[in-house]
Amino acid sequence: MEKLELSYEAIDCKPRDFDFEALEYDFEESDENNGKWRIAFCRTEQEEYSDKYAPLMGYLYPLPDSFDPSKALDIGDYDDMMCDHAYEHEGDDEFDYEDFKLACPIRSALVGTTIVYTDGKHYLALTGGGMDFSWEICESYINLGYYPPTHFAQLPQMAGRGNSERDLRIIAACWASLKSARDRASSNLERFIENYPQYSDCISLVVR
Repeated sequence: MEKLELSYEAIDCKPRDFDFEALEYDFEESDENNGKWRIAFCRTEQEEYSDKYAPLMGYLYPLPDSFDPSKALDIGDYDDMMCDHAYEHEGDDEFDYEDFKLACPIRSALVGTTIVYTDGKHYLALTGGGMDFSWEICESYINLGYYPPTHFAQLPQMAGRGNSERDLRIIAACWASLKSARDRASSNLERFIENYPQYSDCISLVVR
Protein backbone atom coordinates (compact mmCIF):
# COMPACT_ATOMS: atom_id res chain seq x y z
CA MET A 1 0.00 0.00 0.00
CA GLU A 2 1.37 3.41 -0.98
CA LYS A 3 2.17 5.98 1.69
CA LEU A 4 -0.62 8.49 2.14
CA GLU A 5 0.37 12.12 1.71
CA LEU A 6 -2.91 14.01 1.96
CA SER A 7 -4.15 17.35 3.25
CA TYR A 8 -5.73 17.64 6.71
CA GLU A 9 -7.94 20.55 5.61
CA ALA A 10 -11.14 18.49 5.53
CA ILE A 11 -11.01 16.66 8.87
CA ASP A 12 -13.40 19.11 10.56
CA CYS A 13 -15.93 19.20 7.71
CA LYS A 14 -19.49 18.24 8.65
CA PRO A 15 -22.52 17.56 6.43
CA ARG A 16 -25.22 20.13 5.89
CA ASP A 17 -28.83 19.75 4.80
CA PHE A 18 -29.59 20.81 1.24
CA ASP A 19 -32.87 20.61 -0.69
CA PHE A 20 -31.88 19.97 -4.31
CA GLU A 21 -35.49 19.87 -5.49
CA ALA A 22 -36.39 23.23 -3.97
CA LEU A 23 -33.49 25.10 -5.59
CA GLU A 24 -32.96 25.87 -9.26
CA TYR A 25 -30.24 24.16 -11.27
CA ASP A 26 -27.55 26.57 -12.49
CA PHE A 27 -27.52 25.99 -16.25
CA GLU A 28 -25.64 29.24 -16.82
CA GLU A 29 -22.67 28.01 -14.72
CA SER A 30 -22.15 31.35 -13.00
CA ASP A 31 -19.29 31.79 -10.54
CA GLU A 32 -21.38 32.44 -7.42
CA ASN A 33 -24.70 30.96 -8.66
CA ASN A 34 -26.62 32.69 -5.81
CA GLY A 35 -28.64 29.88 -4.26
CA LYS A 36 -28.63 27.72 -7.38
CA TRP A 37 -26.56 24.56 -7.72
CA ARG A 38 -24.91 22.49 -10.41
CA ILE A 39 -22.79 19.41 -10.92
CA ALA A 40 -19.23 20.75 -10.91
CA PHE A 41 -17.82 18.83 -13.87
CA CYS A 42 -18.90 18.19 -17.42
CA ARG A 43 -21.07 15.17 -18.18
CA THR A 44 -21.52 13.29 -21.42
CA GLU A 45 -24.85 13.36 -23.25
CA GLN A 46 -25.67 9.85 -22.04
CA GLU A 47 -24.75 10.72 -18.45
CA GLU A 48 -27.04 13.74 -18.57
CA TYR A 49 -29.85 11.69 -20.11
CA SER A 50 -29.60 8.98 -17.43
CA ASP A 51 -29.02 11.51 -14.61
CA LYS A 52 -25.69 9.85 -13.79
CA TYR A 53 -23.73 11.71 -11.10
CA ALA A 54 -26.91 13.53 -10.08
CA PRO A 55 -27.21 13.98 -6.27
CA LEU A 56 -29.85 11.80 -4.67
CA MET A 57 -29.84 12.51 -0.92
CA GLY A 58 -30.50 15.90 0.70
CA TYR A 59 -27.03 16.46 2.13
CA LEU A 60 -23.85 18.22 1.11
CA TYR A 61 -20.38 17.25 2.35
CA PRO A 62 -18.08 20.31 2.25
CA LEU A 63 -14.79 20.31 0.44
CA PRO A 64 -12.16 22.80 1.67
CA ASP A 65 -12.15 26.31 0.21
CA SER A 66 -8.86 25.50 -1.47
CA PHE A 67 -10.44 22.71 -3.53
CA ASP A 68 -10.35 23.13 -7.30
CA PRO A 69 -11.39 20.11 -9.42
CA SER A 70 -8.77 20.60 -12.12
CA LYS A 71 -5.90 21.43 -9.74
CA ALA A 72 -6.79 18.73 -7.22
CA LEU A 73 -6.62 16.01 -9.84
CA ASP A 74 -4.01 17.59 -12.12
CA ILE A 75 -6.41 17.32 -15.04
CA GLY A 76 -6.61 20.88 -16.34
CA ASP A 77 -8.85 20.74 -19.43
CA TYR A 78 -8.37 16.99 -19.83
CA ASP A 79 -11.75 16.03 -18.38
CA ASP A 80 -13.55 18.49 -20.68
CA MET A 81 -11.64 17.08 -23.66
CA MET A 82 -12.68 13.55 -22.71
CA CYS A 83 -16.31 14.64 -22.48
CA ASP A 84 -16.12 16.28 -25.88
CA HIS A 85 -14.74 13.02 -27.25
CA ALA A 86 -17.56 11.05 -25.62
CA TYR A 87 -20.19 13.40 -27.04
CA GLU A 88 -18.87 12.63 -30.50
CA HIS A 89 -18.46 8.87 -30.10
CA GLU A 90 -20.99 7.61 -27.49
CA GLY A 91 -23.11 6.07 -30.23
CA ASP A 92 -20.20 4.24 -31.84
CA ASP A 93 -19.99 0.47 -31.40
CA GLU A 94 -16.37 0.66 -30.28
CA PHE A 95 -17.05 3.26 -27.59
CA ASP A 96 -16.64 1.64 -24.13
CA TYR A 97 -18.09 3.74 -21.33
CA GLU A 98 -16.20 1.89 -18.58
CA ASP A 99 -12.90 2.56 -20.32
CA PHE A 100 -13.91 6.20 -20.70
CA LYS A 101 -14.83 6.40 -17.01
CA LEU A 102 -11.50 4.94 -15.90
CA ALA A 103 -9.61 7.34 -18.14
CA CYS A 104 -11.29 10.40 -16.54
CA PRO A 105 -9.63 11.29 -13.22
CA ILE A 106 -12.72 13.00 -11.83
CA ARG A 107 -14.90 9.92 -12.40
CA SER A 108 -12.26 7.56 -11.05
CA ALA A 109 -12.03 9.62 -7.85
CA LEU A 110 -15.74 9.62 -7.04
CA VAL A 111 -17.10 6.57 -5.21
CA GLY A 112 -20.89 6.70 -4.86
CA THR A 113 -20.61 10.47 -4.88
CA THR A 114 -20.67 13.51 -7.14
CA ILE A 115 -19.29 17.04 -6.81
CA VAL A 116 -21.77 19.90 -6.47
CA TYR A 117 -21.04 23.62 -6.77
CA THR A 118 -23.28 26.10 -4.98
CA ASP A 119 -22.83 29.55 -3.45
CA GLY A 120 -19.21 29.68 -4.54
CA LYS A 121 -18.18 26.43 -2.82
CA HIS A 122 -17.65 22.78 -3.79
CA TYR A 123 -19.27 19.86 -2.00
CA LEU A 124 -19.50 16.11 -2.27
CA ALA A 125 -23.02 14.68 -2.50
CA LEU A 126 -24.26 11.09 -2.55
CA THR A 127 -25.60 9.53 -5.73
CA GLY A 128 -27.22 6.63 -3.87
CA GLY A 129 -29.08 5.93 -0.64
CA GLY A 130 -30.52 3.27 1.61
CA MET A 131 -27.45 2.45 3.71
CA ASP A 132 -24.49 3.98 5.51
CA PHE A 133 -22.13 5.37 2.85
CA SER A 134 -19.31 6.39 5.21
CA TRP A 135 -16.83 4.11 3.41
CA GLU A 136 -17.66 5.70 0.05
CA ILE A 137 -17.62 9.26 1.38
CA CYS A 138 -14.24 8.72 3.05
CA GLU A 139 -12.77 7.14 -0.08
CA SER A 140 -13.97 10.03 -2.22
CA TYR A 141 -12.30 12.55 0.10
CA ILE A 142 -9.09 10.50 -0.01
CA ASN A 143 -9.13 10.25 -3.81
CA LEU A 144 -9.54 14.03 -4.00
CA GLY A 145 -6.46 14.53 -1.84
CA TYR A 146 -7.82 14.90 1.70
CA TYR A 147 -7.79 12.91 4.89
CA PRO A 148 -11.50 12.24 5.53
CA PRO A 149 -13.60 14.18 8.04
CA THR A 150 -13.62 12.69 11.53
CA HIS A 151 -17.43 12.85 11.32
CA PHE A 152 -17.29 9.79 9.01
CA ALA A 153 -14.21 8.10 10.46
CA GLN A 154 -16.19 5.64 12.59
CA LEU A 155 -16.55 3.30 9.64
CA PRO A 156 -19.48 0.88 9.95
CA GLN A 157 -18.67 -2.82 10.17
CA MET A 158 -20.08 -4.34 7.00
CA ALA A 159 -19.81 -7.75 5.41
CA GLY A 160 -16.94 -7.90 2.94
CA ARG A 161 -15.39 -4.61 4.03
CA GLY A 162 -12.15 -3.96 5.87
CA ASN A 163 -9.69 -6.52 4.48
CA SER A 164 -8.83 -5.41 0.96
CA GLU A 165 -5.88 -3.12 0.26
CA ARG A 166 -8.38 -0.52 -0.88
CA ASP A 167 -10.23 -0.66 2.46
CA LEU A 168 -7.01 -0.70 4.48
CA ARG A 169 -6.10 2.56 2.75
CA ILE A 170 -9.40 4.07 3.92
CA ILE A 171 -8.91 2.76 7.46
CA ALA A 172 -5.38 4.19 7.63
CA ALA A 173 -6.61 7.60 6.44
CA CYS A 174 -9.43 7.63 9.01
CA TRP A 175 -6.94 6.74 11.75
CA ALA A 176 -4.76 9.66 10.66
CA SER A 177 -7.74 12.03 10.77
CA LEU A 178 -8.76 10.93 14.27
CA LYS A 179 -5.17 11.05 15.54
CA SER A 180 -4.70 14.56 14.17
CA ALA A 181 -7.92 15.74 15.82
CA ARG A 182 -6.92 14.10 19.11
CA ASP A 183 -3.43 15.60 19.06
CA ARG A 184 -4.83 19.04 18.32
CA ALA A 185 -7.37 18.74 21.14
CA SER A 186 -4.65 17.61 23.56
CA SER A 187 -2.47 20.54 22.56
CA ASN A 188 -5.37 22.97 23.00
CA LEU A 189 -6.10 21.51 26.44
CA GLU A 190 -2.49 21.91 27.53
CA ARG A 191 -2.48 25.55 26.42
CA PHE A 192 -5.79 26.15 28.18
CA ILE A 193 -4.42 24.78 31.46
CA GLU A 194 -1.28 26.88 31.07
CA ASN A 195 -3.31 30.02 30.38
CA TYR A 196 -5.77 29.53 33.26
CA PRO A 197 -3.87 27.79 36.10
CA GLN A 198 -5.90 29.73 38.67
CA TYR A 199 -9.02 27.77 37.69
CA SER A 200 -7.53 24.30 38.06
CA ASP A 201 -9.37 23.62 41.34
CA CYS A 202 -12.67 24.77 39.85
CA ILE A 203 -12.17 22.65 36.74
CA SER A 204 -11.36 19.57 38.81
CA LEU A 205 -14.77 19.83 40.46
CA VAL A 206 -16.66 19.41 37.18
CA VAL A 207 -14.23 17.43 35.00
CA ARG A 208 -13.24 13.89 35.88
